[in-house]
Amino acid sequence: MNAALQSLYAEAAPKIPFKCSWGVSKVYNDVCMCSGRSARGNNRKALVINYKSTFAVLGDLVDLVKSEGRLKNTIAEVSINVLNGKNKRGATRFVMPLYVTTLLQNNQTEMASVKYAFQKDRNKLHHRQLIFFPVIQQLVENNEHSGHYFFIVLNLRNKRFELLDSLRTRGDAKLEDCCNKIMAGIKTLWGIHYGDTNHDIENYELVDIGVAKQTNNHDCDFHMLLHAEFWDGHYVYTFKEKDISNIRKILTHKWLNHFENDADWESILN
Repeated sequence: MNAALQSLYAEAAPKIPFKCSWGVSKVYNDVCMCSGRSARGNNRKALVINYKSTFAVLGDLVDLVKSEGRLKNTIAEVSINVLNGKNKRGATRFVMPLYVTTLLQNNQTEMASVKYAFQKDRNKLHHRQLIFFPVIQQLVENNEHSGHYFFIVLNLRNKRFELLDSLRTRGDAKLEDCCNKIMAGIKTLWGIHYGDTNHDIENYELVDIGVAKQTNNHDCDFHMLLHAEFWDGHYVYTFKEKDISNIRKILTHKWLNHFENDADWESILN
């Protein structure tokens, strides 16, 4: 892989205002009140999110919304479901499930679930412009709490891969190795499923997008989720760490109120 390239297209965009209504704050506060409370029915295993393809229990949501809380894989998949749920026919964006890159890091391109995610008749990836691959990389061996979230984006419009990492740059050896494995897997699967399309990604290089860097060790998940929602291959939208509190509230409200959620979450929280 060549040396890091600086994006010629990424420009600074206006700061995103993260303001919360009374209703958004109330839902968040109700979730926070459930922390450690089980005697009155608010137990950690209660199902509060139940979409067609994924679900999450109250404990996972409580662990995330509290100060310095971390994203569980279940909530990551919930968020991805919501982001893709916005897509209408002919949408230009698509976010891959988190498990895809987890398997690609271990060179498991032959897994049925990975092949299924790349099937042309299912997701029609060659009709998209931006395909997001969320990644969780374990930074410390045998330490499950050292997972770091970032994005690799396949940008078919600009004919390149893009790296959006809130902690590191291409000079990091572990990051470079992880990106190489995942990109090799994507190229292999693309050749199998989309080799007959007009998009030949074999020679696509990785561009390091200059996104905002976190100054702590626990906000990478929120950086990743915001990139998935706002990165358009052109503008780098900015936010500050003081915004994270409101971002937690906004996302919690959005996940619970998503139209696919048929869990009786209001009764559980109340």
